Amino acid sequence: MSTTATSLPKLTLPKFSGQQSDWDSFKALFVSMVKDAPTLTPTLKLQHLLACVEGDAYCTIKNIEVNADNLEVAWTALSRCYENKRLRISVYMKRLLYMPKAVTRSVAEVTRLLETSNECRRGLSALGEPVEHWHR
Repeated sequence: MSTTATSLPKLTLPKFSGQQSDWDSFKALFVSMVKDAPTLTPTLKLQHLLACVEGDAYCTIKNIEVNADNLEVAWTALSRCYENKRLRISVYMKRLLYMPKAVTRSVAEVTRLLETSNECRRGLSALGEPVEHWHR
């Protein structure tokens, strides 16, 4: 049985608060849902961008005037701020190295440690870091 786009639930636009580790996911979703949408005007795309960012990310672009010429200005400002590979590697390494110790011997604590380690490994791998020999 084939599913058409009209039978799928409506998607909510992604939110981005300025967490370095969330940038790639936000960027991919926002570009596919809004930035590359041929039916939206640049002004409307910029309004959507402003509505999707919060916290530090919002502070980066909040003073940009909403007009057709400023979509790329805002997108470039966010990209420059959040596509810093060295900073992103540092964030993953700090998260990995300073992960809180397990406080109890429980499945939940081991799962937390494993999930955090795997998330950092996947993030570093996506940035081109050699993690293929890390034990899983």
